[in-house]
Amino acid sequence: MLSAEQQKDTPFCLHARHAMTPIGQRLREVDSAAELIIVLNDAMVCHNAINESCGILHRDISANNILVVREKDKPVRGMLIDFDCAIVESDKSASIRPERTGTLPFMSIANLERMDIQRTVLDDWESLLYLVCWLATFGINRKNDREDEDEHLPIKSWSSDSPSITAREKRNHLDSVRSFRVNILKHFQKKQDLWGALYHLARRLHESLFFNGNLDEKVRMRCHGATDDLLEEPDDDLIMEESDGSGDNRDTHSENGLNKDSSEEVNPFVERITHAKSLTKDLLEVLSKSAALAYKRMK
Repeated sequence: MLSAEQQKDTPFCLHARHAMTPIGQRLREVDSAAELIIVLNDAMVCHNAINESCGILHRDISANNILVVREKDKPVRGMLIDFDCAIVESDKSASIRPERTGTLPFMSIANLERMDIQRTVLDDWESLLYLVCWLATFGINRKNDREDEDEHLPIKSWSSDSPSITAREKRNHLDSVRSFRVNILKHFQKKQDLWGALYHLARRLHESLFFNGNLDEKVRMRCHGATDDLLEEPDDDLIMEESDGSGDNRDTHSENGLNKDSSEEVNPFVERITHAKSLTKDLLEVLSKSAALAYKRMK
């Protein structure tokens, strides 16, 4: 027991719990790929609004932090939660890493490597790209769980116990449009309803993040928003394209300088910081157009 004098000098602590509505469901409770895209769009619209209005950066976009909200006589929507890792973006001491934050499979490359560059909304958008790829590969819900757990999938390396290995593998997988297609997009589950929508969404998010024309004039791939092919089935010739026979599904030449040993001068992790607003606009457009088409498909 504390003495009266000790109690006087002890700060008063109050444990409180808040009950809020609506109650959300886990992200993998979505019924279809269309619902998933709509929920992700709502979450990232919220993410952008909070960042622009309050200067807050979430820093942990993952499967556990986006909920599915279902209310009577209302369309399904998404909710972004858990701001435990969030920071005020203007606080440079907090936005410059070295600390790693987030959920390992969905961490950005710069986060995994503890680069001494500013943390921006683009790190969270990169996490969203990984989340889309992860769910499209392993299943958007229990009904679509991947049957062969022992199957060799390059994406499994994203959950390595070593952040440096995870970062290296992500660099290899995202290093070019072709490498991303062969290592990641090719393994999306076709049995899932509207799997092609996830294919096109992931492809365009990847292009907007790493091959956006705003980054540098030398970058050949330019992507400024989505087009109406977002819900069309991908061309099998594109999806099933194999490696060149070397046994390694990577390009020998990086188109955007993503790999450290590339001869390209453009480093997107540094270059894109100065273009964060314009790139975010492109990314929001990609996701919002995909969500609009998903709404149409659900009606």
